Amino acid sequence: MKKICVRQVVIIVMVMMLASVFSVSVFAEEATGEMGVAYRGHVQNKGNVPQLDNSYIDGPTELGTRGESLRIEGFQFKLTGTVPAGMQIRYNVHVQDKGWLYNLEDPASWAKDGEFAGTKGESLRIEAIKIVLLDANGDASNGYSVLYRGHAQNVGNLPAADDDWLQDGAQLGTTGSGQRLEAVQVKILKTDSNPELEAYKTLVAAITSLTEKDYTPSTWADLQTAMTNHTVTFEGNTIKEIKAATAAIQSAFDKLVKKEPAVIYDTAGIYGPASGTEEINGDVIVKADGVTIQNLHINGDLFIGEEQTVEATEEITADATSDGQPIQILQKIVIKDDIVDGTIIISPVTPKESLAAKTIFPTNQSVSVESIFEQISNSISLPDGTQLTATPPAGGGTMLFGVDTNGTATVGGSLGGLTLFTPGTTATLSSGCRVQQLTVSPTAPNSHVAITPTAYIINMLIAGSGATFTGSGTIQQADIQANGVIFATRPLAYLVWPEVTVPPTMPPPPEPTPTQSQPVISPTGAVAFPTTVIISAQGADAIYYTTDGSDPTMASVGQSTTKITGDSGEIAISSNVTVKAIATRGGYYNSAITSAAYTQATTAELTGLELSGTPNSYTFNSGASDYPGVTVANAVAAITVTPTGTGTITVNTDPVNSGQASDPISLTAGAETLITVVATETGKLPRTYTIRVTRAN
Repeated sequence: MKKICVRQVVIIVMVMMLASVFSVSVFAEEATGEMGVAYRGHVQNKGNVPQLDNSYIDGPTELGTRGESLRIEGFQFKLTGTVPAGMQIRYNVHVQDKGWLYNLEDPASWAKDGEFAGTKGESLRIEAIKIVLLDANGDASNGYSVLYRGHAQNVGNLPAADDDWLQDGAQLGTTGSGQRLEAVQVKILKTDSNPELEAYKTLVAAITSLTEKDYTPSTWADLQTAMTNHTVTFEGNTIKEIKAATAAIQSAFDKLVKKEPAVIYDTAGIYGPASGTEEINGDVIVKADGVTIQNLHINGDLFIGEEQTVEATEEITADATSDGQPIQILQKIVIKDDIVDGTIIISPVTPKESLAAKTIFPTNQSVSVESIFEQISNSISLPDGTQLTATPPAGGGTMLFGVDTNGTATVGGSLGGLTLFTPGTTATLSSGCRVQQLTVSPTAPNSHVAITPTAYIINMLIAGSGATFTGSGTIQQADIQANGVIFATRPLAYLVWPEVTVPPTMPPPPEPTPTQSQPVISPTGAVAFPTTVIISAQGADAIYYTTDGSDPTMASVGQSTTKITGDSGEIAISSNVTVKAIATRGGYYNSAITSAAYTQATTAELTGLELSGTPNSYTFNSGASDYPGVTVANAVAAITVTPTGTGTITVNTDPVNSGQASDPISLTAGAETLITVVATETGKLPRTYTIRVTRAN
């Protein structure tokens, strides 16, 4: 008796332990209280887990296995507790050989609320999963997040840290590497109980409310870089990543330096110490001519022009008037060394004059010339005496000029025209620069223009000999009027004047990109189901095909498109379908799409079937296949069969040509002889004719 009691206790304890481990909700109604999540799955060699129907594991208990090399084949998830009206849990799975089962771009189409996602009985692994919470409108939920982590073959824990989780649509698992998902954990978190996320949102909101001009350019730029490099998408970041992003942005935020009131130079003179460096944490405004700025570190912008002008009537000439009134200009501004962290902004005073013509630019300094008037000539003087002339584009715009540490001019922004005047001028068109008309004048031989990859010159006139153009930027049209011009990148179009005796040097025209040959699908049309179809494309790396009539694309593999690796493959056709295929090959354009429609073929038919020996009770009918009760006289010891039709014909398995008699078929007196004729025709179902002949006693 005592022994029996011990066993009962052991059994009870084991049951309680199992219930504790799996936290399985089997019999009870959904619990009340905070919203949670429960789930069940289908696991290799184990079947449904938990095994009882309608039983679930409460999150965040782990579902699956570790160290047993067993794949998860399907999932069901549902929300528990107090669920807000309309709230749904949606989930998408990436299945071996099938891809994502639902449209990735439309979470509202994913499996939901206890629906099974995956496969059973097909031995196919789930490789990845995405889970989201949607509200009644199908939008991402406010107030709640779904968090999940798991264990993948050859990868281990995802995320790697034990206290880290993925959330709200992030991908758990791998695609394209054939690794099975072996275990998952899921839990629901109220957004207001996610301090990391709330801290990030609060910090970003505080930064958004700031005004850029109130802070020094360098510290503001550092803050913007930190925000760009540590953006949180809320769908693709783990909690640890959110914490790290917040810390990096907070560090840059704490280093922001607020600008001091602007410093104004409104009297001619030298500003800045004779040696060393004076720091100015703010903007500098020049309101006078004859100003020299030296040994300053301006952690802000330098403004020249616009309202920063003085009247200079003694310099007015006959054409330097506007409505008969004196024009205010600045005669000369000198900026020494690399002193400005921000931008030097030069504004034209009138349509007749640009202050760019009155400014000597410092080395290694970015300068912005804001031109609101069209066709104003901006004469740019570089420290080495090089002269450039630039005009703004139609409608006005901003042109950017600078000089690097080597004394090379850099040009950016949008220009209506850029003209080089000085021999040996060296200039660089910076990224995104767009020039309507670039001119190398006859006075600027041996000039060198570097065109960065994203720079674009619409028209080019080259009158200076020996000009060299390097870089991979685009030259749309070149008008070549000088000798010995060299291009590193071939212009899209060019014209060489007859006076040119030394032709230009440029790369040969590029070889046209070949197109992969179109796939061949065979057979096509009416076929006998089931049949095997061969798709081939000579030299192809891969063939992508669909069987639902949609156009195949490489991007849709795993949806309606299937991939064949190599230049040929076979597919099985068992119903009326339309097959479309496209072939791809490295270094080639994709092929055109080949289409083939398939229908069930008709049955092959004979047009005639004659018997020798004057048979009784026999008349051939093309619609009949069976001819019983045919008789011949005792004197007929053998008969022949003469079929007429297309395709292949056999009589008792022996081939017979249409219109020719078969070999004699022996007959036994008093016995029935079965003669079988089979007609086979390409693209049609075969048809069998049976003739039962009895020779009289």
